[in-house]
Amino acid sequence: MPTSLSIEEIKKYIPHRFPFLLIDKVINIDYNKQVVGSKTKALKNISPDDQIFKGHFPGNPIFPGVLIIESMAQTMAILMSYGNHESKTPLLARIKNAKFKLPVYPGDQLELSCVITKYKEPNVLGMAKAFVNDKLVAEAELFCHLK
Repeated sequence: MPTSLSIEEIKKYIPHRFPFLLIDKVINIDYNKQVVGSKTKALKNISPDDQIFKGHFPGNPIFPGVLIIESMAQTMAILMSYGNHESKTPLLARIKNAKFKLPVYPGDQLELSCVITKYKEPNVLGMAKAFVNDKLVAEAELFCHLK
């Protein structure tokens, strides 16, 4: 199996589509059969042309934190679907200890990472982080349910 995925390959693993597909490329997947310890890294380019910036915030555009969380959740969903769970859809069930450290601006590139910390099917817990230029901008514990 490949360890990186293009946008077209990503669409094989998660159901999200434009404008809500918030991953542009998966740069690494390290999946193991035990699931715990599996990890992935992905990229999201923050386009200055994104319609969200017309309202968030005019004159001071900032990428919404909730969309950073969603990007991290999609990174986790790709990881779970990439394993032996292709027939199941990972659904975000809970967000815990979310922290936003720095704002994300148009033109930034988010580097997203997720590590699976607990797994008992159908439940998965992962630690997700988002970076811009190697600086931590957000992190959260994400809990998903495989449906």
